[in-house]
Amino acid sequence: AKRSKRNADLLLKELEKNPDDTYFIFQLGQAYFMMEDYESAVQAYGKALTYDLDPHLEYVQSMVESYGYALLYTKRYQEALGLEGVYEEFAVNADFCFLMGLIYMNNALFDLAIQEFLNATKQKMCKVIGADSYRAYYNIGVIYECTGRIDEALKYSGMCGEFEPAKGRIESLT
Repeated sequence: AKRSKRNADLLLKELEKNPDDTYFIFQLGQAYFMMEDYESAVQAYGKALTYDLDPHLEYVQSMVESYGYALLYTKRYQEALGLEGVYEEFAVNADFCFLMGLIYMNNALFDLAIQEFLNATKQKMCKVIGADSYRAYYNIGVIYECTGRIDEALKYSGMCGEFEPAKGRIESLT
């Protein structure tokens, strides 16, 4: 946390000289995110995303995903739905599809959430371990369980392999 705080301070100084440097703004957001100051992270990412950014740049993809998580962590579920507006550009990896699944889940849009978790399992690129497999299946199982469709819940929980939370769900359902 000390390192993140030091980074944030250095980045703020750098931004006084170069206020429009979106990479520095992104790094500032990352420093706040690491300190679990999601409120400040939302502000930083939100500012950087007002610029015209190339969605193919890796840091831009990371920023959009981190922004989505920061919105969820600050319970801005409605606002997070705004990421639908950049779906075409960013749904190129499992991580973004998985994030959209979580956003839909938190907005009680369960059919869309299931669709996105399934999309995540079809992507070739994935940074977060399990976002393209057992984590996605686990969330589908949770949705089915919450909506009373126990057979489907068991099916998807069973597709999670050795993922402990899924084993726990299967135990409690059978």
